[in-house]
Amino acid sequence: QGRRFRKYGKPEGLLHPTVTCLAEASDGSMGAGTYGELYRVAGGRATILRPSGAIQSGTIRAILRDRRDRMWVAVAGQGLWIWEHGKGTNLDKGPRLPSNSIFALAENPDGAIWAAAFDGSLTRLGGDPPETAKFTSPLFDLWPDPEGGIWLASRWEGLRRFKGGQEVSLGASKGLPPRDILGLFADREGNLWCRTQSEIYSVPLRDLRRAADGHPEKLRPT
Repeated sequence: QGRRFRKYGKPEGLLHPTVTCLAEASDGSMGAGTYGELYRVAGGRATILRPSGAIQSGTIRAILRDRRDRMWVAVAGQGLWIWEHGKGTNLDKGPRLPSNSIFALAENPDGAIWAAAFDGSLTRLGGDPPETAKFTSPLFDLWPDPEGGIWLASRWEGLRRFKGGQEVSLGASKGLPPRDILGLFADREGNLWCRTQSEIYSVPLRDLRRAADGHPEKLRPT
C-alpha cells in the first residue's frame, strides 16, 4: 500500500526494451542487462555502462555483485567481464573458463564465484586451475546451498544437485514436474522456488536435501 511503480523505457534512456537480468550495486543503483547493453538505472534515468576496457555491445546473460563489490557480467560470446574500481577485465573461454556461454552466476558462502553455462559446464572460479564439472544438458541457473552443494536449473533433466563431485537429478521419479527449469530462487522461509516456461512452484529445502541424499519420500511441490 502506498508503493509506486516507475517505468523505464526509451524516454528514460533504456533503449533496449527486453531486460534479461538485474543486480543492485553498492550505491543503491541497479545494473540492468538487456539484449544489447548493460545499463545503470538510478534517479529516474538509465545510462549505458561501458567502463574503461570493458563490455562490448552484446546480450547480457547474468550480473552479480560480490561481497568485494566487484560486478561480474556474463555477455553472450564474450565470457565474463569483471568490473572493479571503474575498470573491466575480460575472462574469455580458455584454461580459466571452459565456456563463453555463461547463463548464471552465484557467490558461494565462502566467497567463491560459480558460473553455469548453456553447454553444461559448471565452474568454480578462483582456483588455479578452476574447479569444473560438465553435465549433459544446458544449465540455466544455480543456487549455492549454505549446507553444501549447488542446486542447478537444467534443461531436460530438471532440478539437480552437485555436491562433493556427485550429481543427483530430482525429477518425475521424486515427484517434481518433468519440465525444463529456467530459474531458481531461495526464500527466507526455507523454500526453493523453481521457474519453468509454464509455472512456478516451491519445495521445502529440507525435503529437497533429504531426497538428494537418497530418502525415498516423494516431494510435494506447491
